[in-house]
Amino acid sequence: MSLLLHIAIIATYCAAALAVAIMAPARVPVIAPELAPLLGGFVLLMAGFIHFVAVQGARHRVVRHHLTTVREAYDRLAGDVELVYTQSSQLRDAMAATSKRDAKRVSDMVAEVRLLQSLIEKFSHAGGTKPTAKLAAPKPPADRPAEPPPATAENVTVLADVLPMRPPELVRSPRPEMPQVVTDVDERQALSILREGLRLDRVDVYLQPVVSLPQRKTRYYECFTRVRDDQGTVIVPEQYIEVARREGLVTTIDNMLLFRCVQLIRRTQKRNFNTLFFCNISHDSLADAEFFDDFLDFIAENDDLAPMLILEFRQQDVQAADNALLRKLGRLADLGFRFSLDGVTHFNMNYGALAKAQFRFLRLEVGQVLDQLRRSDADIDVRDLKRRLDRDGIDLIVEKIETEDELRELLDVKVDFGQGYLFGEPRLSRDD
Repeated sequence: MSLLLHIAIIATYCAAALAVAIMAPARVPVIAPELAPLLGGFVLLMAGFIHFVAVQGARHRVVRHHLTTVREAYDRLAGDVELVYTQSSQLRDAMAATSKRDAKRVSDMVAEVRLLQSLIEKFSHAGGTKPTAKLAAPKPPADRPAEPPPATAENVTVLADVLPMRPPELVRSPRPEMPQVVTDVDERQALSILREGLRLDRVDVYLQPVVSLPQRKTRYYECFTRVRDDQGTVIVPEQYIEVARREGLVTTIDNMLLFRCVQLIRRTQKRNFNTLFFCNISHDSLADAEFFDDFLDFIAENDDLAPMLILEFRQQDVQAADNALLRKLGRLADLGFRFSLDGVTHFNMNYGALAKAQFRFLRLEVGQVLDQLRRSDADIDVRDLKRRLDRDGIDLIVEKIETEDELRELLDVKVDFGQGYLFGEPRLSRDD
């Protein structure tokens, strides 16, 4: 309310009081003329009081409105401050977690690059003759025992009676040739390509899907090494493995394969994929004490790798294993690895002992399975074999399946997994 309005109202009150003082004696005979000024003053006083009460009430209402507005604004501001604090705390935690993940990724990348550099430098310094590859992992602290803890007695001993010696009765057929595979290479040329490939990091990993049956859904991938020459053509293990074994290069090749598998696992983990890979490990690598100890150190520092890698061994390597090699398998099992048995040529095995030793897969070629199914004098009933594997928790993988007719015969046996050109040929793994 403006000042002029207040003055006008007060003037009105004064005029009313004066009118009462003048007119009251004439209109009300009981009022003596000398009391008229008092009556006018009383009217003026009451009007002023009423005006004061009305003004203060209006002012209080305005103040209460302002206080309510301020309180609401304060509550909103407090809520915003709390939200900002919560979000900043979440952002700080996220940044801390990201920093830890990035630091671990950088550490992993540095370790992997150092590993690759170590492999190449070792091979180069050795002059391409019988290098000993090391899986260069961070060394354990000084207070850590030099030797890993002994394996459990169960894992050490269960393989002792698994694979009795028996002459092979089935011959492995060669794998189908890959695209761009050089076919007219002799051992001298294969050795030259192999040495140059190892020295110049031309060892590639090809992946072939392993699918569940009968759904045909990709569940795993098997890793194969291929070595390129300077023209981009490749040689496959069937062409270089024998000469590599004579020249002492098998451990280096296995080391490179493990290195590439580690890279694959890191990439799949970054994309939140839980993809498992079969990786073949030769007897030569397990027998190499330096390689094996370095591999154990590397896995101990990267324990997330063991569940993602399924190590595959040939039957003839396992059946010829001595106690030292059996203890190594037990130590790998203690770290969380699962195993697959490949190159099976006879079926006289203790499958329960295999399962206790963490062998979870048995791989057969389609020709072996179909031959046993079709022969009246078969060494073993494949359906009975499948029941024994199921009982001991071992999955059967049949590889080299190329036709629908072969698959139809296998489905009658209820094979767990299939692999072969029918489901997808080996393809070069991507680097991104």
